[in-house]
Amino acid sequence: MPSASPSTDFNLQPLAFIDLETTGLRTTKDRITEIAIIRYQNGQELDRWSQLINPKMKIPEQIQHLTGIHQAMVDNAPEFKEVIDIVRGKLQGFTLVAHNARFDYGFLRNEFNRVNEQLHCQVLCTVKLSRRLFPKQQKHNLDALLAAANIPSENRHRAMSDTQALVGWFNSLPERVSIESINDGADQVMRQQALPSHIDPGQIMDIPDTAGVYLFYGENELPLYVGKSVTLRSRIRSHFYDDRHSNKEMQLLQQVRHIEYRSTAGELGALLLEASLVKQLCPVFNRQLRKKQQLVSLQWNGSIAQTPQVVDACRLNFHQCEQFYGLFRNKRDADQTLRKLSEEFRLCLKKLGLEKGKGACFGSQIDRCDGVCAGKEDEEIYLQRQHDVLNRIRLNAWPYPGALVIEEIAKAPYIGFDGKNYQSDFLLFDNWRYLGRFNSLEQAKTTYGDKQISDSLPAFDRDIYKILISQLKKQGEHLHLIPLEA
Repeated sequence: MPSASPSTDFNLQPLAFIDLETTGLRTTKDRITEIAIIRYQNGQELDRWSQLINPKMKIPEQIQHLTGIHQAMVDNAPEFKEVIDIVRGKLQGFTLVAHNARFDYGFLRNEFNRVNEQLHCQVLCTVKLSRRLFPKQQKHNLDALLAAANIPSENRHRAMSDTQALVGWFNSLPERVSIESINDGADQVMRQQALPSHIDPGQIMDIPDTAGVYLFYGENELPLYVGKSVTLRSRIRSHFYDDRHSNKEMQLLQQVRHIEYRSTAGELGALLLEASLVKQLCPVFNRQLRKKQQLVSLQWNGSIAQTPQVVDACRLNFHQCEQFYGLFRNKRDADQTLRKLSEEFRLCLKKLGLEKGKGACFGSQIDRCDGVCAGKEDEEIYLQRQHDVLNRIRLNAWPYPGALVIEEIAKAPYIGFDGKNYQSDFLLFDNWRYLGRFNSLEQAKTTYGDKQISDSLPAFDRDIYKILISQLKKQGEHLHLIPLEA
């Protein structure tokens, strides 16, 4: 006989309690092996339904051991697409209630996507509801919730058993907290359903919607991800809205435990701070910007008698940059670039330093070189052609006699390093190297005047170079360039 639920306003709503068993945690690659739904309406159990599902893939041994669902049990079961009409009918008009609802809802939406359909439900996550109702409780996994409510749990990790346990916990709430607290808690959780279970919605609201960098941390303060935006709060929230994330994104979101942010005056400061923090913290989910690379460049004095030479790029003098071409991870990459240019523009392999010895280069012999090495092309004409081609990858010279301060002006005052409000960042550069961010022009000048800093620049960083080149091309009213004397 269907059981009655205590009469709270929220419990009178149509609720569909659900649990899934799956082949793994990857919502876009793993598949559902079992589904259970118990529906309540007007405080009464309406019906219950469960079904084994053929995932059309092998269930890993450890998952079989955990759930008790073995391959033979699902091989002859219906595929999800065969029961999709039942699932749709069960959920239509009902609020989906699940423990760690992002997981279940994400799997369901991906199953619907596979048949070119969409699933949209109101969702209530009981992990988040528990955190809101019982903030002093240390753990909020299902076993911890059942233990706190003195509810026995049997046959855990089977869909119907876990769904029944979840219903039991939910129905126990009016005995432990007020009906008003349940209603308010459920309302707040559903409003913030897109946020991770471990993140306080109030923390997100406290983040300004201005420029800066945000940091996602996991357990034990493990840096997971560093990102930047000119609208911090909106960007952070956007991470959590789409349930159809890639596997990598889902792994990130499931591990986030808290979020930090650091404000900047604008986009340039945010880009520079992001690049610096990624190299400093080496976050798990950042790949670009992370490595401090030992780069090389090609040096060529423009003479027909000299071939381009590979040199260390980390200590280049960019005041003499007309002699330097390209940035590469190693000599092999530099040679590959030269070889591609020779093939595309019929340049001489010997004049590029890619071949040695006497006589014509191999390219000339197979008609891929115009023959300067064999006396078939005038040297002056060839020299001009090689200049024109290499200029495509020539590095930009540092255009100032000394350092440059860029004042980046914020659209509105922001909170700086010391907790005070500021309108601008003062960003110090020399020879394409980034020397730091300051709250005033005087601080930047003092730092540059320090002999220890000005005589010992940091190593060249390709990411900083690319950021600064790009931003200087944009310029605008928000960037004020202030050259300093050498």
